[in-house]
Amino acid sequence: LVVGSAGQLALGQAGFMAMGGYAVALLTLNSGFSFFPALLVGCAAAGIAGLVVGYIALRLQGNYLAVATLAFGALIPALADINGPFGGPAGLSGIGIPTIGPLQFTSPLSQYVLPWVVVALAFIGGKLLLRSRLGRQTMAMRDDELASRCVGISVTRRKVQIFVIGAVLAGLAGTLTAAIQGT
Repeated sequence: LVVGSAGQLALGQAGFMAMGGYAVALLTLNSGFSFFPALLVGCAAAGIAGLVVGYIALRLQGNYLAVATLAFGALIPALADINGPFGGPAGLSGIGIPTIGPLQFTSPLSQYVLPWVVVALAFIGGKLLLRSRLGRQTMAMRDDELASRCVGISVTRRKVQIFVIGAVLAGLAGTLTAAIQGT
């Protein structure tokens, strides 16, 4: 969505993925959260970070935007490598098995199927989003930003909205990765 539909070269998705993963790890290990509520908190944390980073960085264009988002993407894993609550270079282990309601994803097959179901749902959601008014405005903005401004599209707001959606999806990927690899 960010790179393809909005035409923004954003390279910091790994930072949002790390935020989602560490949120799930810390909440399930230390706070007694189950997987699904921790997943929601991880996605929300990545979304809030995406809002802050997007609001600041998306005022830039081209290479400057790429460098600013890359800096964020490198900062989060670097902070996680410091010894402390994030486990340092060894990371965190012993994260609980992903469960959603009565479903437990314990077998390797179910742990393989869960991310693909989420990918399919995210793909369908993305396609529906691109067919909506927001999606059409985003693609118009990608094609000609000045013309989009002239017809009344708030380009900065749309860029930030798409950036936040991309951050939430990256956080979702991080939550699934942490839950499946950390068991």
